[in-house]
Amino acid sequence: RCVLIPPPPPPPPSPHHTPPSARRSHPLTRHQTRPQAHEFYRHALLLLAYLPLKEMASEEALTISFDLGIAALVGEGLYNFGELLEHPVVTTLEATDFAWLAHLLRAFSVGDIDQYESLVETHHAQLAEQPALLANTSFLKEKITLMCLTETLFQHLGPAADRAVPFAAIATASKLPVEQVLWGGRCMHTTSRPTRLAPT
Repeated sequence: RCVLIPPPPPPPPSPHHTPPSARRSHPLTRHQTRPQAHEFYRHALLLLAYLPLKEMASEEALTISFDLGIAALVGEGLYNFGELLEHPVVTTLEATDFAWLAHLLRAFSVGDIDQYESLVETHHAQLAEQPALLANTSFLKEKITLMCLTETLFQHLGPAADRAVPFAAIATASKLPVEQVLWGGRCMHTTSRPTRLAPT
């Protein structure tokens, strides 16, 4: 007997449901909370596994791509964008006026703070129209700093590395004061010892 598996439920309504074309002149006044963004992100990716973007109307495909990109940035606990960056969602954004969002996702994925700050400066007007981003400015800075730290540690943990990560290297990459990095290193030292943080 063949049993049909029902598709997953649609993602919860996104506060960004207004078509992107309308957002250009009518920015939304609501914004996603970080837990809502995480939930939307998870459900939307499940939905796209059953209903590919290529089977949607172009406006609908762009809307869900935009909403997914925003949710990835502001969602709590979302630090791995690998699945999203390999999805047509990103190429859909890159072919529109919202390519800046795709560039932001790529910058976050590799923890590139310089690129992030450059994009914020270049696309300030577009970013200012997105309440979800404006409401989470501090969180976004913290998030990309953590992703930068992860990338820096990864670069020092290759087969030929000695597993020693200089505090100065972390401070330079993350643009944090060395004193703040030292404080974080002491906290890490109390909970884990697999990676040695070198003082210089």
